[in-house]
This record gives sequence, structure tokens and C-alpha cells, in this order.
Amino acid sequence: MAPAALRYARALARQPGVTHALTAGALYGCGDCVSQLIEKSYGLQSTGKKKYNFERTLRMATFGLCFAGPILGSWYFLLHRSVSTMRTALPASLGSTRLDWLSTFKKMYIIKSRGVYTEKLREVTAKVAADIFFFQLPFLGFYFFTVGLMEGLPARVSYERCRQDFGEVWSCYVAFWVPMQTLNFLIVPSRYTAFTVNAANGVFTTILSVYRHYRDYGISKEAK
Repeated sequence: MAPAALRYARALARQPGVTHALTAGALYGCGDCVSQLIEKSYGLQSTGKKKYNFERTLRMATFGLCFAGPILGSWYFLLHRSVSTMRTALPASLGSTRLDWLSTFKKMYIIKSRGVYTEKLREVTAKVAADIFFFQLPFLGFYFFTVGLMEGLPARVSYERCRQDFGEVWSCYVAFWVPMQTLNFLIVPSRYTAFTVNAANGVFTTILSVYRHYRDYGISKEAK
């Protein structure tokens, strides 16, 4: 496990854009694979579906490769850079990019200076607020609209479906990402922020897909 993590860290350092794109493509594709397996198990498949939809998985992997990976990589690089002036006298372990983040998490609870942790909390709060309102919510709309276009829907239909889906899930989306990003910014080294978000996106899109299939198609008679 450690050699693989080290190779990934080197890839991020050498070619961050390519690494983020390939990572997102793989995670989004895997997320859709899990979604389809869950939907089949619970009888939530679309009308007339008889077999695994490889085109759907390819669409999701393409979205991750061409959009999510590059966009997330760029956004979190800019976000960390824009709040760098807020970092004052942090413990060395908090700014470390070492792989032993679990030990870093433990060291956070050693009380050395109340002011240090106050500054860290302010930094994390600022990042979470900026991420939710300036990126996550707009990105959710972008995701719905773009995936609709990739499915072959006209722009107007894709926009209307985006409005419906966004209106239904945005509050759950915020409830998911606020604690997720708080932990992400608090304990994960900054170079792995985009990777963590892509992995979490794989989880959320799986939940979202299952919900949408339940809403649109319900449980099939065979599964009841």
C-alpha cells in the first residue's frame, strides 16, 4: 500500500493535471459501476433495461476525466493558495504532505497553543464556506446539466432536468459536503484534497443515482 501511495504522490508532484484527470475518471467510473449493481439488486433499473449499461459508465468516466479531475485540481490549488495568508504559526505536522496523516490527526489534539488552533479553525471555516458556495453548489448544477447533454438530451431539456434535480437535492448536498470538507481541510494534506473530493463524489453520485432511479422508476415487481 505504501509504495503505491508514494508513486501516486510522485505522480501528483510531476503531473498534477493528468493525475487528477485519470483519478477522477477511474473514481467516477467505479462509482457508476457500484450504482448499477445496487440498482439491479433492489430492482431500481430504468424501464426496459436488461443488462449492464457500459455506455453510462463510460459517460461518467468521461465526465470525471475531462471535467471533474481538471476542474477540481485547479479549484483546490487556487483555494489553498488564496487562504495561505491566513496560516500563521501552524504546527509543522499540519502543513506536512507526508502520508502518515493519521498520526497528524492524533497530534492535533495535543494542546500547545490555543491561538494556533483558533487560526486553523478560522482557516478551515473560510475554506469550507468558500468551497460550498463558490464551487460545490455551482459544480452540482454543472454536473446535472453536462451529464444530461452527454446523454443526448437537448440543452433545454437538460436545463429543466437540472433545475428539478438541483432543487430536490441541494440541501442534502450541503449536508453531505460541510462535514466532509471540514474533515478534508482539517486532516488531509493539501495535495490530496482533490483526490479526497473525487472519492467522496463517487460516493455521493452513487447515492444520487440510486435516489433518482427510485424516484423515476420505483421498485420493479420482480424485486418486491
